[in-house]
Amino acid sequence: MAIREMLMSSKRYPEEFKLEAVRQVTDRSHSVAEVVGGSA
Repeated sequence: MAIREMLMSSKRYPEEFKLEAVRQVTDRSHSVAEVVGGSA
């Protein structure tokens, strides 16, 4: 699933959840796939 599709998804996630996902990608060098797939 593309990032745009994830953002346009009808699912609603808490702001804290989204911020932590971004932190894992930017600060901890996890790939988006790892964060989305939960294999990080």
